[in-house]
Amino acid sequence: MNNLQRQSIFMLILALGMQTANPSRAVSQPNDLMQLASATPGFPDKIIASKTITGYFTNFVWGDYFYAVIATNRGNQTFLVDRDEDCFLAYHQKVRLKIRYDRLQRYIPQAGSYQPIDVIRNIQTNRTDLVRWRRSISPAKLKQCRRLIDRATTSK
Repeated sequence: MNNLQRQSIFMLILALGMQTANPSRAVSQPNDLMQLASATPGFPDKIIASKTITGYFTNFVWGDYFYAVIATNRGNQTFLVDRDEDCFLAYHQKVRLKIRYDRLQRYIPQAGSYQPIDVIRNIQTNRTDLVRWRRSISPAKLKQCRRLIDRATTSK
């Protein structure tokens, strides 16, 4: 079974186990995303590998969780949006990105088992990175961010 098949099965299991979500509410409520994307209490994440890729952010997908899609020279790769990477990615949509991520085994209650998930740990452009950008973003840009995220989001 290849990664795409595993991910499809995983997403189907999650979709069957979760209630229908309203993507516009979820995108406007980052704390909801954080709760969905966080490790389940009592079931710590297990890091399988840490990797780095280079590519371009294309869009977000709201399905069972909230994902960012990155186009690489090997095709599209999806990442669970685990913190506030959504705003950074929305502002850097046509910029070449270097993404450091962890492949985790995360316990998913709806699936009743640990599942492999790719979670972004840092994003770099040639001018800044996620950590420095977070510290410098203005409240006005944060307000504009919600609109950019909504435009870049599709529902499954």
